[in-house]
Amino acid sequence: NLSRFVMNTRYYPTSTNPYGNAFKNGHPKRFEIWGSNNPNPDGSYDGSWYLISDYTSVKPSGDTPGATSEEDKELVRNGEIFLIPPGSPSARYIRFKTNEPWTPATKYIYMAELTFFGANVENN
Repeated sequence: NLSRFVMNTRYYPTSTNPYGNAFKNGHPKRFEIWGSNNPNPDGSYDGSWYLISDYTSVKPSGDTPGATSEEDKELVRNGEIFLIPPGSPSARYIRFKTNEPWTPATKYIYMAELTFFGANVENN
């Protein structure tokens, strides 16, 4: 069973513009997480996948894309935490479906990593 996940966007700490990709272009804004224990090998959503939840990435400052506050930078460095609804069924396989990137006309997404955490019975 999963309790949460962290989405890390691309971040380049040694670059002259380390936060250049945050909250714009292909950074996922609205997305869904799907789970399965026995997915159809053809890749379809034919009933072997179930929607765990839908999510929206929130830019802490609320600034327009391209402007990055200290609060935004901290989130980029640490990753954005999303909770999985309590009681969600367990999943061996996870599917990430992007519904909208931060720049809607963008036809691609990018991220550095998704890290999932299991439910901790003692500290949920």
